[in-house]
Amino acid sequence: MSSFISSKNIFLISSLLFISNCATSAGYDRILNTWMDSDKRNLIETWGVPTSTYKLDNHVEYLSYLRTSVYSIDGNVYNWKCETTFTIEDDKVAAWKYTGNNCEACNEDFWGPLCNIF
Repeated sequence: MSSFISSKNIFLISSLLFISNCATSAGYDRILNTWMDSDKRNLIETWGVPTSTYKLDNHVEYLSYLRTSVYSIDGNVYNWKCETTFTIEDDKVAAWKYTGNNCEACNEDFWGPLCNIF
């Protein structure tokens, strides 16, 4: 029975790795680049209320979005995090940056229509 559990866990981990390999930071960069020069209101309507904000002055503010998830496989806990911060200048997206171990999205340049499957 324990060999079945091990085989099952190996399959689950392999599946997660395969699916996660479909996602790349380049894919996430591509998505974030589409927001450049977009209206702040549109960003908030699409992404939702930011996790945190910081207003530097009357022209510049930062909107941060934090995404976390936790998975447990066979007693092992895996924490995934991505924090994306948009720099807003005069109500337009002027820049973005992100940190974390899960800032990825499907890379359509590589996977094409398969991005819609995963």
